[in-house]
Amino acid sequence: MKPTIELLDGRLALGEGRQYGLGFGFAKQISPNHFKGVTPISSCKDYLNNVVYTEVTGTKITAYGLTYSKTNCFDEHYGYLFMSILPYRMGGNYTGMETHEKLLAQNYSKMELLMRHIDYKFKIPTEQQTVISVTNDTKVYLVKVPVFYLSSTYMISLYALILRMSLTFDQKKSPKEFLDTFPSSDSDYSMWTRAKVKLEDLIKKGVPNQELKTITNPGAANVHNVGIMKL
Repeated sequence: MKPTIELLDGRLALGEGRQYGLGFGFAKQISPNHFKGVTPISSCKDYLNNVVYTEVTGTKITAYGLTYSKTNCFDEHYGYLFMSILPYRMGGNYTGMETHEKLLAQNYSKMELLMRHIDYKFKIPTEQQTVISVTNDTKVYLVKVPVFYLSSTYMISLYALILRMSLTFDQKKSPKEFLDTFPSSDSDYSMWTRAKVKLEDLIKKGVPNQELKTITNPGAANVHNVGIMKL
């Protein structure tokens, strides 16, 4: 049975840095097969940082139009994301949106394989690795995110970046080759060239502890904008 979902409205109030394309929003598991959004789905992945900060520290945060208080939306092994292709925030489809919607429908299981490749590199147990499912909403997918990525803004930022890139993973290349030869024409290429070096270092040396509880004035500068590029 497909998971049933309730989306949270409010995207129009956000000050998104990226205003269209593949987007994510955290959700909470209400029952075994029912999930409810705790943030709007946004094409700006930095809003995920806000949720991670507050779920770890318990401290409310406001940044770029989103105020978030702790909802206990992470469980023992997973957090949950809604994932969808979004139009422009103020309305209207972007060029290529229909193609991206078709890609997501065709590739979501392949996206899962790519993310599980990353999970494996971080030695996450197989039974606790990424799972991507269709839902009762044909345009929204449910992503089970391993808790490994949910203790720092750096790691959820890296996870969301690779997940966004995985939209075009069609298994014609191995996961490693896909990541090593990610096309320079893609809008995420510049960020990935820098994040790839950080990923390799994290796999080799381990993930440093991010002392989120020491942040005394959480907001845009010291939480929302502190993604993998700031590590």
